[in-house]
Amino acid sequence: MEDQSEDRGVADVPDEHRVESRSYSKYISRVKKLKHPFLIGTIIFSGLLICLFLFFKPSRRPNIVLVLVDALRADHLGAYGYERNTTPVLDRFARENVLFTRAVSASNWTPVSIASMFTGLYAASHGMVPPVHNAAAAHILSVRLSQNFDTLAEILKRGGYQTAAVITNPWLNKEFGYAQGFDTYENMRRGTANSVTESAAKILAKLQKKKAPFFLYLHYLDPHEPYKPTPPYNRLFQGPLRNGRYSAKIEEKSGLYDGEIRFADMEIGKFFEELRRRNLYKDAFIIVSADHGEQFGERGHQGHGNRLYAEEIHVPLIMKSGESPHEVRETVSNIDIYPTIIGAAHIAIPADTLAVSLREEDRLRKRSGVISESFQKYHHKAFVTGEGKKIIMDFGSPYKPENQDFERTMAAARVEGLFDLDRDPLEQAPLKNERLENDLRKELETILRLALRQRKDLQKGKISGKTLEELKSLGYLK
Repeated sequence: MEDQSEDRGVADVPDEHRVESRSYSKYISRVKKLKHPFLIGTIIFSGLLICLFLFFKPSRRPNIVLVLVDALRADHLGAYGYERNTTPVLDRFARENVLFTRAVSASNWTPVSIASMFTGLYAASHGMVPPVHNAAAAHILSVRLSQNFDTLAEILKRGGYQTAAVITNPWLNKEFGYAQGFDTYENMRRGTANSVTESAAKILAKLQKKKAPFFLYLHYLDPHEPYKPTPPYNRLFQGPLRNGRYSAKIEEKSGLYDGEIRFADMEIGKFFEELRRRNLYKDAFIIVSADHGEQFGERGHQGHGNRLYAEEIHVPLIMKSGESPHEVRETVSNIDIYPTIIGAAHIAIPADTLAVSLREEDRLRKRSGVISESFQKYHHKAFVTGEGKKIIMDFGSPYKPENQDFERTMAAARVEGLFDLDRDPLEQAPLKNERLENDLRKELETILRLALRQRKDLQKGKISGKTLEELKSLGYLK
């Protein structure tokens, strides 16, 4: 979105301002008939100020809320066709606003994905890939989001916004660098959804006391593993799903996962009601999304951080922007949240980002596609075109930064899978199409080259024992 304070030509001036301009011309003609020079000058100057205000008065900047639900895969929401009633609040939110049907996370793992969302950069650029397989190594040497990048919160803060966050996932603890730019950074230490909503309500009370607009980031950890929804949500979804894809053991886990989703959905509804109670909801700019999805044995794994198939990187994305309700079917990435929010704040969007504002649907249609990257069990990268063609490439293990030997890394990569998401949304029927494979491989390589040009030196440091224990409790650093 362009800054509305920029100069505009006569053809772009709204009709109501043209009327005021004609009235001002008549006003000047009458003033010229007066005899007193000082009076004439004063009246003309006052009239000019009024005219300038009418032409260039700044639009009121909205309060901005970014709600993220950790590990929420898109196909477990009613808005995306799920058979269980897991998300009545978000389903209604989707019906009333803009739903993106094919949103791809920049990674299948929280620290990488959130870094991309906060910087508008792919992992190949920001390099925020912490070690996970050895707890001792992670304690001695970890990485943090570089201060060389302008984060979303930093840009908004410089632009006059109050900035606040409520976080629950230990990967977002301050030692990893994600707190950059936030005035308030509440860490709920793996708190459940109700604690996030309660904290958000208290923060809203403080933010509303000041005249400046605010940016509020809420990170709901439910439904991340381990799945332990509070009663009655632990018994809300039982029995087999109609598709019959899962074993009884996986069905049980899926039911608990869905219970966690329903609990988070209810708490998000309470937060929306708090916004309404404070007369903040109507004009607020709100985005709801997820950092990644969750696998239930579809590729032989449980959880996330494994593969780049739909169950792990197809995420929900819903935007309340004041536009008429509709669906956007072009492929988008969660890196696109970055320019979208900056534009909504009427701040100039950095020119060096590969991200595209979600409000610029023409540009989304023209973009070749987006990428996603995985770095844990496998070093995989995926490219998804705007029309839904997808390639997954295996770059071998362990992960080595591509900028060390790009040509050799690309040459050694092999095809993991090739898919048409319109015909095969669950990615169960790989294609055999050499021409398409070569085309998508070239597109992936082009984006990686561009991303690597933005690479900056990583910052390193120790992480606390408390954070290590929290990460272990979520299944990391084994």
